[in-house]
Amino acid sequence: MITVFISYGGPDEEFARRINRILIDASIKTFFFPDSAKPGEKLHRVMRDNINSFDKTLFICSEGSLNRPGVLNELEETLQREAREGGEQILIPINLDDYVFTHWDPPRSGLKQAILDRVVGNFIGAAEDDDIFFRSMQGLLAVFGSSLTLTIINSEVILDLNNTGDCCIVTMRRTFVAFVEKKEILYSGLNSTGTITPVSTSYGRINPMTTEGGNKAIVVVFDKPLPVNRVVTHSLTVEHKNAFIESIESYSVHRMNNANKFSITVNFPDSRPVKEAYLKYNESSKESMNSDIVYISPNRKAIHFEIENPIKGSYYNLVWSW
Repeated sequence: MITVFISYGGPDEEFARRINRILIDASIKTFFFPDSAKPGEKLHRVMRDNINSFDKTLFICSEGSLNRPGVLNELEETLQREAREGGEQILIPINLDDYVFTHWDPPRSGLKQAILDRVVGNFIGAAEDDDIFFRSMQGLLAVFGSSLTLTIINSEVILDLNNTGDCCIVTMRRTFVAFVEKKEILYSGLNSTGTITPVSTSYGRINPMTTEGGNKAIVVVFDKPLPVNRVVTHSLTVEHKNAFIESIESYSVHRMNNANKFSITVNFPDSRPVKEAYLKYNESSKESMNSDIVYISPNRKAIHFEIENPIKGSYYNLVWSW
């Protein structure tokens, strides 16, 4: 598995976070400071040690990053490592705004030339245009000898309960980007309690129910492949029978793929509002319970939670009493 240290300045953190998520989706181990650094570590040491241990340094070139002293230190450290390792190519620069070619005047002239002497990845416009971003990411993944079929930007589940819970309409909505032509989408890990019947799809046709990893799953097939490198939103609606009939119930999600964000919303009938709710979850083999991150509407007719950058393989169980 290739490993990548992401070097950037504070103004580019959100852009770096998007890149980090795609790299993780492609099974690339990354060092991204907000997620990877441990409290109490000395900044200079943690940066130096990781630059020297990760295979590549992805260096974000923009006016917001190139004038930061910490970023310049990371560039110097990477170039020193390349020199020690006999000219090994470790630094991979990407350009956001052409500042590196025009107005950048670093304190040591050799720094600029070290970047200009190599091919700089073109990400101009990628921060504002998703099409440009995902096309550029596809090229970057190829540099790392990796590829990706699909990345999920947002995944949400909405449950509409009836008075007794013996009938619940569940809408699953995904916003994603396909990096290759895909003619189907798999909705896996569905709650196994009760009976599940597909109702509708925003487009495509629903195949018969199947199983995936021992859990119920639904495959939606399209007449023609989905557009590549484009943001697409798809939704699937199913009916759950006799799944939420107890006074204490739950809906679980097992994250088998990465998503920038995912959420669950449960809507309750007027005659039977929610009493309490909490989230039980398992991340990195650590089990936790938390009621603070579950929002209960003032009229107690809805509960909602949202997780950003969930860990692949993590398990979330939204529990409520009503």
